[in-house]
Amino acid sequence: QLEQLMRYDKSTKANSDRIKASNVRLSIPRPPVTTLTGILDDLRALNYTDKGTKITEAAMGPFEKPISVSAFPDYPQHVSEPMDLQTVERKAKGNIYATPEDFEYDLNLIFRNCERYNSQRNGEHLVSMAKFGAKHFRRLFFAKIAMPPPDAYVAPQQSLMDPAAKKQKLETDGPSSGKTAPRISITLSAAAASAAARSKSPKPGQPTQKKPTSPIKNQPVPLHIAIARVKEQFHLRRPVKSLQSWEADCARYFKELLRHPWLSAARPQFIFHVPVTMLFPDLREAYAAKIRKPMDLTTVECTLLAGNRYTSPEDLIEDVALTFSNAIRFNKDGRDIGDPLSCAYFDASVHLLRFARWLSLELLSAHVEKSDQVDECSADGLPPVSWKLTTGNRARAQSEQQEIVLK
Repeated sequence: QLEQLMRYDKSTKANSDRIKASNVRLSIPRPPVTTLTGILDDLRALNYTDKGTKITEAAMGPFEKPISVSAFPDYPQHVSEPMDLQTVERKAKGNIYATPEDFEYDLNLIFRNCERYNSQRNGEHLVSMAKFGAKHFRRLFFAKIAMPPPDAYVAPQQSLMDPAAKKQKLETDGPSSGKTAPRISITLSAAAASAAARSKSPKPGQPTQKKPTSPIKNQPVPLHIAIARVKEQFHLRRPVKSLQSWEADCARYFKELLRHPWLSAARPQFIFHVPVTMLFPDLREAYAAKIRKPMDLTTVECTLLAGNRYTSPEDLIEDVALTFSNAIRFNKDGRDIGDPLSCAYFDASVHLLRFARWLSLELLSAHVEKSDQVDECSADGLPPVSWKLTTGNRARAQSEQQEIVLK
C-alpha cells in the first residue's frame, strides 16, 4: 500500500487532484446578529436566588459592565483577558463574530474570569452566580444555534473554459470515495437562522418592541455591586501597612468582626455591609423617616482606610455601633407585630451589637483606660448604642459574654 501511495503521489492524477482540492473553498457564514443578541436578552432576563440569604437578583448583574480596577486593584493580576456582556453585545451588533464559536468563547470567558478571581477571595456567592450563568448559557447556545453535518461544504465554482471540469461532480452525500478529504463547515443551519429571524421579526400591523438592556430604575442592586459602588465613593484607599498604629489596631478589630459567621463576606446571613436603600429601594422613604444617620460596615472600612476623619478608635467604634443600632431602631415596630424578617434582623442586631462591644474591648486593649465607668443598658434591656473604652465596660462585656455562652 505504501508503494501504491508513493506512485500515486508522483502521478499526474495526484497533481490534478491537488489542484482541485486547493480550489475548494470553505464557506463559513457569520452568525445572524439577531440570534446572538437574542441569547444575550434571554440571559439578562434570568434571575438568581441565593440559597443562604434568599435574596433574588438579576443573574447577569455582575457580568454586565467591565470590572472597576479602582475598586478591585488586584483584578488584572488574576485576569489577563477581561470580558463583559456590554462588550459582547457591541461586538455582536458590529458583526465582528465570524463564527458562533467566537461568540461562545467570549461568553464562557466572562464566567471563567469570575470563577478564577473570586475563588481566591472566598467569593462563593459570585462563583455560584458564574456557574449558574454558564449552565444556562450552554442551554441557550445549543438550543438556538444548530450545527450542520460534518460533510457540508461549498463546492468550487466550475470554470466555463474547461470542458473536462464541467463533467466533474462533487458528491457530498454517501460514503467518501477516498479521493478528497472531507471539508467541515461550522456554521448556523439555514433552518435555525430563518427560525431566529422569524422569531425576532414582528407580525404585520404590530409595533416592534425592544427588550430593555439597561437596568430598570428603583430596582434592588446585587450585594457585590452595592459594595463596589460604596468603595468607588472613596478615592483614597491606603494599604494597611501605611496606617498609624491605632488605625492598624482598628483594622484588625474590623477584620475580626467580619469573621463572625453572620457577617462573613463569603455568604453572610444578615446584610449590614451596604446602605439599606441600595438593596431595598422601596424602603427609602420609610427608612429615612426613622433613621437620621445611616451607616454600614463597608462605609466604616473605607472611612478608616481613607483617613482624615477618625481621630481615635472610639470614633470607628461609634460608627460600627451605629450600624447595628440603626437596624434595631428600624426593625423594632415590625418585630412588635411579629414580622418574621424584622424579628430576625432585630435579634441579630442586638446580638451583633453586644459582640462588637465585647470584641472592641478585647482587641483594642492597648487603648482601654483604667476607669470604672460603665455604660449601662437601656430601660428595655437593649445593649448601649455607644461605649467608652474603659476597664469597667470591659468587665461588664466579659460577664455578658459568659452569660450568653453558659445559657
